[in-house]
Amino acid sequence: MQRRALILAAASLAALLLLVLLPSLGDAAMRWEKTAPVRGATLAVDQVRPGSAPPGVRVPSGRPPHSARGASAAPAVVDAGMTFNLLGAVGRHDASRGVLPQGDAGETKSAGASITVRTSLDGAAWSEWVTLPLASAEGDVGPERLVGEPCWVGEARYVQFVHGGPVNDLKLMFVNSLGETTVVDRAKGALGRVVAAVARFARPHAADAATTKPAIITRAQWGANEKLKRAAPEYAPVRMAFIHHTVSGNGYGRDQAKAVVRGIYYYHVRGAGYNDIGYNFLIDRFGRIYEGRYGGVARGVVGAQTLGFNTNSTGIAFIGTFSSVKPSPAARAALVKLLAWKLDVNYVNPTSTATMTCRATQKYKNGQKVKFKAISGHRDANFTACPGSPTYSLLPSVRTSVAATGRPKIFNPRVSARLITPNDDGVTDTTTVRFSASETVSWRIAVSNADGVVVRSWAASGSSAKRVWDGKTADGVVVPDGAYTVRMTARSSRGSARPAVSRVMVDALPPSIDDAVATPATSLRRADGRRQPVQISYTVSEPAKTRVSIRRPGGKPAALVNDWSAISAQPRAVKWNGTVSFAGVKIPAPDGQYTVLIQARDVVGNLARLSLPVTCESDPAQWGDGSVFVTKALAGLRVPRGQKAVFRYMAVLAPPQGSPASATTAEAVTLKVRDADGVWRYTRRIADVPLNVAQTHTWSRVGLPRGTYRYYIYARLADGTKAQLVGSAKLVVR
Repeated sequence: MQRRALILAAASLAALLLLVLLPSLGDAAMRWEKTAPVRGATLAVDQVRPGSAPPGVRVPSGRPPHSARGASAAPAVVDAGMTFNLLGAVGRHDASRGVLPQGDAGETKSAGASITVRTSLDGAAWSEWVTLPLASAEGDVGPERLVGEPCWVGEARYVQFVHGGPVNDLKLMFVNSLGETTVVDRAKGALGRVVAAVARFARPHAADAATTKPAIITRAQWGANEKLKRAAPEYAPVRMAFIHHTVSGNGYGRDQAKAVVRGIYYYHVRGAGYNDIGYNFLIDRFGRIYEGRYGGVARGVVGAQTLGFNTNSTGIAFIGTFSSVKPSPAARAALVKLLAWKLDVNYVNPTSTATMTCRATQKYKNGQKVKFKAISGHRDANFTACPGSPTYSLLPSVRTSVAATGRPKIFNPRVSARLITPNDDGVTDTTTVRFSASETVSWRIAVSNADGVVVRSWAASGSSAKRVWDGKTADGVVVPDGAYTVRMTARSSRGSARPAVSRVMVDALPPSIDDAVATPATSLRRADGRRQPVQISYTVSEPAKTRVSIRRPGGKPAALVNDWSAISAQPRAVKWNGTVSFAGVKIPAPDGQYTVLIQARDVVGNLARLSLPVTCESDPAQWGDGSVFVTKALAGLRVPRGQKAVFRYMAVLAPPQGSPASATTAEAVTLKVRDADGVWRYTRRIADVPLNVAQTHTWSRVGLPRGTYRYYIYARLADGTKAQLVGSAKLVVR
């Protein structure tokens, strides 16, 4: 009796101790279960001799019943050098043996590359044959790279294989994600799983949350080694979903599923060369959902799961091979729950279609617009059997079930313009808010300011909503500039839909142009005929596009300093080099008053203008009494022999600073043409030519022999001043 009492007391003490330690023990067990080190090895097999086998391994007889397409060699056996659980194959497209799949009907389709394998742990007992198609890699790497889906084999050491089709540089990749490569490892793994199972049983379950989000096993929970990732995630709005299967085998146990995911992750990064695991989500045969690619389950993370269509889609993969069997009822139910939540988060109608832009050539051309159902199979986008015919046949019922889950729903909420300027100029004065609903609902659209105060709202009922906001209150008063929140809600007898929120920026005021100055305010002409540069400094009150130009007296354009360019709200400086356009070339600006015009246009088109005066004068120390003409660079001409030539020029008189010009016309302007030997071949004198005004002279028929010449233009004042060269340029007679 005493012994029995002692036993009961010891049992009670052990139970109490277990209850005390169980939380920490459970946490340790969970870490043990999910962080088993993932090992990998790669073996190049291009040079493996057909029919060969490692020493001591008996080559199994027979060829696979459906050998790799195009294979003619006998299957060979290789030793992985380690115990592995997952097998994959990668290679490169061999252009000499076939073409990659191309786009539309009528184009050549690839003969297909594949590898057929079976595995063994001891080299005596062998598994069934499995064929792994090799397809162009998804978004993270180029289409020339061919990747086979990973195959879960349970436990193996040897592989017998045969491959065919247009592939070279073929490598087998072996992954062990269970950490059970020795007897000790296997014992530790079994103990860890037992303890983890007890911990899961004892661990309190979280209460069901009031949300449609399904339970998702996070990357941390399935043991993702985040150091494997090669790049930060990219994002794009989700407009549809592609369904896949991993072709990794169906023989994994409940306690092995996380290891399968770890193995796929390792293979996708280290074998296929992806930045991360390719799928956004995975579902095991027990109906458990796993977070795939890093970046947030609710966000539009761009994966590497559907070649050409990764952007704007989410990829969900059943873990297993479903070419001849359907996924389990639990897995199908999990898919419906996941899609119902993921598409609802992104306001996608599961029974709608999405027009996608192809970003890689395979089944469709790069840049081609393709319409898909919002829930589609991988085979809809690429040359593949994925997700298997049994799964593909389920998609219509999946769409129906997803649509019926969680009603009512808001679909495709949008605003036509996120920036408006309600100034009644007819440009971006309004924005249109609209959405549709899964059924007839009572809906409301409310616009509120940064303080949460509603400045405008509408309410009605129906299966769609559409209202135009003009940036004003219901009383017609323009709201102050700033950011506004547009909130769309809907409800029916079934409950409330997930609200949709957007942002609209109101900007009715043009930017201000401050601290504008031109330095120097007077640009003098130097001894070489060039003008002093003028620096134009200014600041705009908000980010905007600005344009700076020079206007002649009278307002006509003279020069463009800089065209429309985006700047921030900080001091800005540009330089005018003192030239204006004439006859297609740049010349120093003639003396006179000019205007610097600064224009600023904000993001919604509000325009501001500011003008600065600038004077152009000639330096009296260099130009004296104004008797010197300014030399101009004139445009070269190419003229067919016997045709006319039009010479454009301007004779510019530089008066002393502050003094009027001593003359308004030149007594004569002389045009002369000289050949390569220095002989004058043409002379024309023109009387009483206005100064400082663009002029033309037409030589009606150029009869010179074909060749290269140079023309010169001189001007002379009536007071007898020596003729001065106005300019010269090349003349080519063809």
